[in-house]
Amino acid sequence: MAHSDGTVVGFRNDYNKTDKTGNSYGNYVKIQHDNGYYTMYGHIKYNTVKVKTGDRVTKGQIIGYMGNTGHSNGAHLHFEVRNENDVRIDPTSYVDNDLPMIDEPAPEPESKPVEEQKFRVGDLVVPIKLINYNGTKLKQYDKYYTITQLSGDRAVLSANRNGKMVVWASMNIKNIKLYK
Repeated sequence: MAHSDGTVVGFRNDYNKTDKTGNSYGNYVKIQHDNGYYTMYGHIKYNTVKVKTGDRVTKGQIIGYMGNTGHSNGAHLHFEVRNENDVRIDPTSYVDNDLPMIDEPAPEPESKPVEEQKFRVGDLVVPIKLINYNGTKLKQYDKYYTITQLSGDRAVLSANRNGKMVVWASMNIKNIKLYK
């Protein structure tokens, strides 16, 4: 069932197998909600998706049936919540609750106040606000990043690509927290 009212922005209905490798959702439905958040429903049973791209859905509407398609080890529903930047976030607080309202700020991940956090080159961190040092909105590609440079309130975050550190962004340290 659709978690909340929204518009279908993606789906697949013709995947008729279970993969042993990879990261395929198999058959899926992706909905963008009125507040800009997304929900994703994966591993849906072959040929049971009831919606298509552009369809308007309402909370509780049946959109498909639980299945075992894609990279899956048994029938289940893969449920994701993504923020307005289409970045996966912890869905736990939304399983039984509504998504945040448009004018209501999303809950911030728990973090220490900036003055208490001490960062060092080599620390693993995650962004808590996806804005680079120049104010540009970013898309998060990795689960965490490594601080490769520190200068005042600025941290350069890099990701490991085939054994080499590649710069992802330069951010204000108030926009990052230590990865746990």
